[in-house]
Amino acid sequence: MALTLAHGTHLTPSKNLTAIDVMTSNPKSIRHTATFRDSNEFLSTYGVHAAPVIDEAGRPIGVVSKTDFLRHWAGDRDRLAAVAT
Repeated sequence: MALTLAHGTHLTPSKNLTAIDVMTSNPKSIRHTATFRDSNEFLSTYGVHAAPVIDEAGRPIGVVSKTDFLRHWAGDRDRLAAVAT
């Protein structure tokens, strides 16, 4: 597997490369009670695409991403379009 970067540059990672080799350790997280707006602001502020969501005890319960927001908005748009027709 090769990764294609800007300008057509290709990188071939080592076959022994694992998730721990490239992960972000101690990532910033979002509380499960954060609003949609707060979550989106959080991702933008930290310049990340996704972040773990934690419960009251600080345990990870999921991940929220900008893609999740886009899917949600697309679903709302589709439902509104269906009602309007």
